[in-house]
Amino acid sequence: MIRKVIQGGGVLFLSMLVVNVLNYGYAVVLGRVFGPSEYGAYASFISLFLLVALLPLTLQQAGARYAAINESVAAYTTRLAWIAGGGFGLVLVAGSFWLSPLLNLPAGWLVWLGVLVPFYAWLGVLRGEAQGLQNFRGFGLNMVLEHAIKILLTPLALLVLPGATGAVAATLAALPATIWHLKRYQSTLQVTLARQQEVLQYSAPVFTNLGAQAVIINSDILMVNALLPRQEAGIYAAVAMIGRVVFYSSWAIGTALFPMVSARQNAGASPPAVVGRAGNRGPDQWGNHTGVRGGS
Repeated sequence: MIRKVIQGGGVLFLSMLVVNVLNYGYAVVLGRVFGPSEYGAYASFISLFLLVALLPLTLQQAGARYAAINESVAAYTTRLAWIAGGGFGLVLVAGSFWLSPLLNLPAGWLVWLGVLVPFYAWLGVLRGEAQGLQNFRGFGLNMVLEHAIKILLTPLALLVLPGATGAVAATLAALPATIWHLKRYQSTLQVTLARQQEVLQYSAPVFTNLGAQAVIINSDILMVNALLPRQEAGIYAAVAMIGRVVFYSSWAIGTALFPMVSARQNAGASPPAVVGRAGNRGPDQWGNHTGVRGGS
């Protein structure tokens, strides 16, 4: 198990490193091309996007928990994705003209995001299956694919749409390819009513905990964009992005460890004991891979 944690965490860490490099380079270029004002608006939209991602992340974690013990609930979580995603999206679309001045973002951006929320929720279901089955290469590649396509589409989008609107369109347009990449993980296996209730009970605290993290990490840029002049908001957004790099790098190890802990817990092991063994033996296992050993 420890070897899998090291390898899986390493693959995801490398994937996140690539994603962060791509995003940092992308942000630098956008900042140069757009200036602080337009870049601040785009960064604020991404913060809203990451808050909305709370739904797909919840479905991802719920699905990964059961996929890890070879009990796919993808058929049920897909239904939840369309129902809950449709509800989230409807709020964004219907409230776009009220939210637009509040968030200092164009209403059209909110409508686009609202229409695509159910599809992002479905992507969370597919990523959860890949994570639970410990296909970390496919999972990591999917994240890299999403950001690489966004970057490739941006010049084309800017030929048609002005400024940050083109970057927003390119960001959202990467969705179909990321879904197609993981579509093989969609399951049609029926989920019992008892299991459906269990999934809902598990998802509620996950949603709450992830929601708290999402608000802490992303709400500052939204508030700054809404309350400060665009020029100052853009500068703040550029600096704040550095902190996200640290958070998402550490996230990789937890993502790799989660399905393994779920599987061991289902087999009767104590989750703290499993995590403790990973922490205690991890440095020595890492040394086996790198040739660097801890201790004196």
